[in-house]
Amino acid sequence: MATFIEPCPFCNSGHLHIAHHLVSHSVVCQRCNSKGPQRRVLEEAVLDWNNTSRVLRSIQREKMRLGQFKPQQRAAANGERLMN
Repeated sequence: MATFIEPCPFCNSGHLHIAHHLVSHSVVCQRCNSKGPQRRVLEEAVLDWNNTSRVLRSIQREKMRLGQFKPQQRAAANGERLMN
């Protein structure tokens, strides 16, 4: 399978892996442990993860445009990290 997996929609991490269950698959973020939907077909699990990621990142960008994000949220949406 040569499908690109979108970054995590919650923490923007690219550290993802495919979890294989008895009869299903899902995409899991290694950084924040968020998990995509379980699907019987691997390609469907990846496509659903990618769709969710695109939609949530689009909402985050719109909130940023409207000024409704806190600095931490803005950095995560842009793939950056804030120094503590």
